[in-house]
Amino acid sequence: MTFFDNLKNKLFKEETSGKGQESQPAGKSKDLQDKIKGLFAKKPDEVEQAVEDLDMSQESQETSRYQRSKQKKPIDTTKPLGKVQAFLSKFTLSPRNPIRRFWRRYHIGKILFIMLAVLVLTVGSYLFYIAKTTNVSDLQDALKATTVIYDKEGNQAGSLSGQKGTYVELDAISDSLENAVIATEDRTFYENSGVNVKRFLLAIVSMGRFGGGSTITQQLAKNAFLTQEQTVTRKAKEFFLSLELTKKYSKQEILTMYLNNAYFGNGVWGVEDASQKYFGTSAANLTVDEAATLAGMLKGPEIYNPIDNIRNATNRRNTVLANMVDDKKLSQADADSAAGVDMASRLDDTYQGTGDDYKYPSYFDAVIEEATKTYG
Repeated sequence: MTFFDNLKNKLFKEETSGKGQESQPAGKSKDLQDKIKGLFAKKPDEVEQAVEDLDMSQESQETSRYQRSKQKKPIDTTKPLGKVQAFLSKFTLSPRNPIRRFWRRYHIGKILFIMLAVLVLTVGSYLFYIAKTTNVSDLQDALKATTVIYDKEGNQAGSLSGQKGTYVELDAISDSLENAVIATEDRTFYENSGVNVKRFLLAIVSMGRFGGGSTITQQLAKNAFLTQEQTVTRKAKEFFLSLELTKKYSKQEILTMYLNNAYFGNGVWGVEDASQKYFGTSAANLTVDEAATLAGMLKGPEIYNPIDNIRNATNRRNTVLANMVDDKKLSQADADSAAGVDMASRLDDTYQGTGDDYKYPSYFDAVIEEATKTYG
């Protein structure tokens, strides 16, 4: 900036700062004119010195105003609020305190922020590496891994195979069941990238205390590759693995594997065997109310299966029907009609499978239900 630009800015500061406001009084305008005349009556070097003096005078005035504003009023300890302020002042570090000066001098806050950013980046890179190196091509084999359940004495009570039921393709599953599951478990299934970012961030912030709310893809990744531990690390692994599964498999393939490996209580895995167990029909022939019942059981097969808890199952079915209406997968009239069906009249068990390692269905269902509620 040239000397004359600087001169212009200093002399006309009051005018430029007043744009959009009311015009200045005539007295101030007259004072400004007198300053201009006095400056140009001097020699160039004297003019420059005068401008510098004017600048220093303005800075001095601003500093003085700032210092006055920072001056604290004496605390009135005769009033309740004053007593509280006096008490809290004992724990306030003065500007001259060595700790406070050290903190401000070396910018500890910035250093801590940088360290946290480096830590997050390092951990994120590590988890991303794990997801990248996990062989997601063997998802079917991973889902078949056996889960061993122990009693309170530490003895093996039995084992559960991940894929125990009859496997059927998606075109052999009724559209009503597909719509009911998506409307209840993951409404953005066909649009999302396999993850629920909001729920993931909630799990990170809460240090893993809040589970659940996972997408269908995340649930599949957890069942196939991860333990049920309730930690931030597990949630983060689930997040990155879900992204990899979305790249490797189509949405139809993911949904097919999910429905065939879901647990429906009473030793039944997969929608085909569940349809036979509870309604005596195939997954392809499920009615709307039957499909809504099975979809509702995914949240908790122990408390929502119609054999052991028909009242809970009915209420849950109606909730799923309402979800289907909200998701525009079902009309209100059809939902009302399905909700009016007596569930007891639908029950029919034609399931032939037993499972030699599943001798205590009530105990096993309770274990699985507790794990689902606790870990998501």
